[in-house]
Amino acid sequence: MTKLAIESPEYAERIARLRIRMEAAGLDAFAVFHPIRVAYLTGFFHQITERPIVLLLTPDGRQAMLVPKLEQEHVASIPGIGPVAVYPEYPTGGGMHPIERLAALLGELGMAAGGLTIGYDHDGPLHTNGYRGAPLSPSVADGVKTVGGRHLIDEMRAVKSAAEIELLHESCRWADLAHRRLHEAVAIGRNELDIAQEAAYKASTEMVAGLGPAYQPL
Repeated sequence: MTKLAIESPEYAERIARLRIRMEAAGLDAFAVFHPIRVAYLTGFFHQITERPIVLLLTPDGRQAMLVPKLEQEHVASIPGIGPVAVYPEYPTGGGMHPIERLAALLGELGMAAGGLTIGYDHDGPLHTNGYRGAPLSPSVADGVKTVGGRHLIDEMRAVKSAAEIELLHESCRWADLAHRRLHEAVAIGRNELDIAQEAAYKASTEMVAGLGPAYQPL
C-alpha cells in the first residue's frame, strides 16, 4: 500500500452496503452519531467532544451531516458528504440547541414525513464531556418512527477488507517497534511512567520518519 489510507471508493461501497441492509430492515433513513461509525462510513475522523456531530443517510440517497462551526472546513474536504448544516459552537454559541437544529434539519432533508422509519446507532448524541441534550427519538416529527440499528454497521465493521488488513499489518509492525523500545528502556530503579513516555516518544519519532511526510495521523 503506497498510501496509508482507506480510499474514497471503499467508503462509497460501505455506504452502499449499509443502504442494502437498511432496506432489508425496513429503514428509510439512518442517523449515525458515534464518531467511530461516522469515520468508518465516510472517512471523516474527528476528536470526540461535547459538540455533537451526526451523519444522516437520507431517503433520497444523500449523506448529509450536522457539524459544529469548527469542523466546517474539515468536513468540506471529505468526498460524498453533502449537504452540510453548521451550528455555532456549543454550548456558548447561538440560541438553538444542537438537537433542535438536528430536528429542523430532518425536516429540510425530507426526513420528517409521516410513515418514515429512521434507524440510528445511538439514540441521540453521546453524553461526552458534559454534553446534555434530548435523545433523537422524541425530537423527530409526529408519525416518524425511530429504530435502533447499531448492529447493521457493526456487523459490517467486523469483516475486514483487504485494505483494512494491510493497515492492521502496518500498525502491528510499528507496535512491535514500540514494544522493543519499551524493553530497551526498562532498568532497575527507573519509574514506569518515564519508561513508557521515553519508549512512546522514540517509537513515534521513528514511525513518523519511516512513514514520511505523506503520513497523516487520524
